[in-house]
Amino acid sequence: MNILTQEARKKQEIVKQAIKNGKSETSRKYGVSLSSIKRWCKRYDGTWQSLLEKSHRPHNHPNRHTPKEERQIKNSFKKEYARYGWDGVYSDLLRMGHIYLQRRCFFAGKSQKSLT
Repeated sequence: MNILTQEARKKQEIVKQAIKNGKSETSRKYGVSLSSIKRWCKRYDGTWQSLLEKSHRPHNHPNRHTPKEERQIKNSFKKEYARYGWDGVYSDLLRMGHIYLQRRCFFAGKSQKSLT
């Protein structure tokens, strides 16, 4: 049993106690905030799987690079980073005609670094 399953089963026991004895009393007994217990009770459908943590990652982002831009950043990173660092990658992208904020370029390249 992994840690997420253990946490979900613990939450299930807390929710069962909250339904049986009341949310306020259960929050004091287990040392869990009342708002957390209310949220878990709202989510609970009778199974511990319903209490598993959900991802907070957004499904999309308005400023995300296009696949073409990501390829160009990755290529510039492979070509320039070892010798010139992020400044070289940024300069190479500007030479290709891209106008980026340096911060945006930095984070895109950083994610590409983990892929190489």
